Amino acid sequence: MAMSLETTTNPPSKTYNSQFIRLRSAVYLRGRGLSYGCANDPIYPAKAVDVGKYSLNLDETRLEHIDVLDTDLSIFAPASMDHVFVGAREHVPLRDLASKLKIGGHLILHSLGLEADKHRAALCELGSWKEKESMIRNEQYLGVWKLLRRSGKGTIEPGRPRATKRACIARYGAIGDMIILSPLIRTLHEDGYEVTLNVTPYCADVLKHNPYVSNIIIQERDVIPNQDLAMYWNEWIPEYDKYINLSESIEGSLLKVEGRRDFYTHKSWRNELCGDTNYIDNTMRLGGYPDRTGLRGELYFSATEQKQAKYFRSKFANNFVVMWAVKGSSYHKIYPLLEPFLDQWLSTHPDALVCLVGGKGEEPLQFSHPQVIPMVGQLALRDVFALTQYVDCVAGPETSILNAAGCFATPKLVMLSHSSHTNLCKYWENDYCLQANVGCSPCNQLHYSMESCPLTQILDPDQNPVWRGPTCSAVGFPPQVLAAQLDKIYSLWAANRTHTPKLL
Repeated sequence: MAMSLETTTNPPSKTYNSQFIRLRSAVYLRGRGLSYGCANDPIYPAKAVDVGKYSLNLDETRLEHIDVLDTDLSIFAPASMDHVFVGAREHVPLRDLASKLKIGGHLILHSLGLEADKHRAALCELGSWKEKESMIRNEQYLGVWKLLRRSGKGTIEPGRPRATKRACIARYGAIGDMIILSPLIRTLHEDGYEVTLNVTPYCADVLKHNPYVSNIIIQERDVIPNQDLAMYWNEWIPEYDKYINLSESIEGSLLKVEGRRDFYTHKSWRNELCGDTNYIDNTMRLGGYPDRTGLRGELYFSATEQKQAKYFRSKFANNFVVMWAVKGSSYHKIYPLLEPFLDQWLSTHPDALVCLVGGKGEEPLQFSHPQVIPMVGQLALRDVFALTQYVDCVAGPETSILNAAGCFATPKLVMLSHSSHTNLCKYWENDYCLQANVGCSPCNQLHYSMESCPLTQILDPDQNPVWRGPTCSAVGFPPQVLAAQLDKIYSLWAANRTHTPKLL
């Protein structure tokens, strides 16, 4: 007999360990969602983690942490939710809850002591689904299904057969970190593994169109609290033949984190420990390939992305085009003298153009100049990455944009502050990097506050303060040194300027 669409089971009298429910379901709790009947069970820390990313706790019983005390779900639009979590509670309105799912959304069901076929029979009355998880542990059942179609009588498609060799890379770092691990992805694929990436939404775009990635598991920020991550990883390790945890493989290891004890050590000790290790070499070693050294990052683009980048470049075919990243993620990843520097340098290079690029919120760093194209906040990050192949130079502080340029032969002028040349760009082709000419660089530190970084004040000709910030940014790159390095790149381009640059 099919399970009732309006009822699961009564909670048992004894206590069950439901920790595995939270650990197994976390990767499906993305975007907007509803969780019904689990407010008093710590299987899921329901909270808003970002704009448009949350799970509202609903119940018909007044309990702690309930957001909505009601069984009338009409306040939620049909097909508006990315996930619905159904807890082990009596009188769950399953049909109504399932109607709130978008096509492609996930229904996560936790019940006690029921057979899996009863759940499948009930779901078939609500549409067509793909089974993602179905297991019983500690006398509890967990089922996860992805909604494929909404129809009167549906089906349950079984999950994809398990690959012969499976590898998973867990990495919750920044965008540049995804580029750094890309050679490991390809190496695993060439070694016969189906490669899964467990990453955050923030950096998942970097992996688009990568032919060596079989599966991407996107994990919302803090859906598993930091203190529980070890338990989470241990849950998933048996699912793979090779599980590579790259958390803190650079931050914490090769870049000391502010607030931790080793952040406050002597610079010479940090340089000796961290400064002679290349980020990609270290990633390959941790992935099990210590002999695969000297590799560069890899990015892959769609035909549309390539076409758009080529079109932009074709509009300035006879100009020396510099892409300049205005700011990175830390206080020291900025060049405060950029406007006067470019004003001077462009005055002696009338055939040069500078495209200013960066993220939303960095628009105030732009300025007006006839040879400057202000594009900060106007392009998607992947479009900026694609364009790094076709400009004549990519310049700026240590940012994901410079990491992207490191994948290609485009000349690069990166202003190194906390990383060394060996750390970041040792194997880059056409590398013209500059290390900040101050005693604290490279510091091999991650600065989260202005107070942790040596500061310098910049004065205008009348001795009025115009900027106060990290010393490496303020005085580490004298304009004449920066101009000389940029001139080297320009001279190479100028030697062939009679030929229109050939586009790939």
